[in-house]
Amino acid sequence: MDGSKNGNRYKINPVEIVIFSVVALIFLNSVYSLFNDSTSFNELKLATKDENRQPASYKVLENLMVNCENTHQSIASERIRITGPLCGIEQLSQGNQKFLNTKIVNTANSYSATVFIEENAKKFQTDYIPLATGSNKIKIEHLYSSGVNYTQEIEIIKN
Repeated sequence: MDGSKNGNRYKINPVEIVIFSVVALIFLNSVYSLFNDSTSFNELKLATKDENRQPASYKVLENLMVNCENTHQSIASERIRITGPLCGIEQLSQGNQKFLNTKIVNTANSYSATVFIEENAKKFQTDYIPLATGSNKIKIEHLYSSGVNYTQEIEIIKN
């Protein structure tokens, strides 16, 4: 069949014209904006001073090894990780007492540390504890099944 007899061969669908017109307008708008929008190509100004930057020699994180005594220490870092022995576990190992838990809280900012226990090695380690400026009293409490608690307090002064 020859479409010329019918007359429908080159008939244009109105929906296609609308879609073509919208796409053409978007394209022309993009080309116009590309050449005439000078504000998008201005150079950016960089900040000259950032107060959060620290010199590489300044310690932001520090590890602190403690024993079973109350201590005082001065530190210049922002956060500390505490490691130490499970105090009082030697006396309780003679009976059927079991170690339950260790709680560590920085009373200056009420931060409760996550404590990782190594029962076989009879040690603990914390996540990094944020320090407030000035005096930070850190309370370490070892809990046992007999109800006996061994409490220790460390004072850390952040400079």
